[in-house]
Amino acid sequence: QVYARSLSSGFLPNEEGCNVQHAQEKAKVLIIGGGCIGTSLAYHLAKFGMKDVVLLEKTELTAGSTWHAAGLTTYYHPGINMRKLHYDSIQLFNRIERETGQEIGFHDTGSIRLAHSTEHMNEFKYMMTRHNWQQADQQLVDTETIAEMFPLLNMEGILGGLYTPGDGHTDPYSLTMAFAKGARMYGAKLLQ
Repeated sequence: QVYARSLSSGFLPNEEGCNVQHAQEKAKVLIIGGGCIGTSLAYHLAKFGMKDVVLLEKTELTAGSTWHAAGLTTYYHPGINMRKLHYDSIQLFNRIERETGQEIGFHDTGSIRLAHSTEHMNEFKYMMTRHNWQQADQQLVDTETIAEMFPLLNMEGILGGLYTPGDGHTDPYSLTMAFAKGARMYGAKLLQ
């Protein structure tokens, strides 16, 4: 009863005809929060066949922490499983844009991680020994290459770097809207 009462205040029916009663009685999955993570969950669950997925957002999509997120995307991560997740996420950006027609503003500018110590350079070398475990390109670069790539950088104290050409940034608002559009396409209901 407490759950039903708390749901009934603050949510309005939306254009899809889904309302609080539907969320209370029919939802198999109830997602709280309409940011990038919530809409991504709704999209993926609906796309893979989950029925009666309902997302609840108390104000409007992206109104929480998504609206001020930087949108940085990277293939780099020291953990193999997280690196795979990063790879799959960046590949998803291209697919969801084609699938939904929603521009997400992804720019693959590349990135250079700089090593200022021998330990940091050794970490990059270690990462390169594990490079074959991932699909994204990355390369060790020396100081001359770094200076060519970014001539305005003060090279003092830099020993080398790790270059990842596919890293970049996306617009979190537009990505959220693409996930929301895709979630609706596959039958999820979004209540704001």
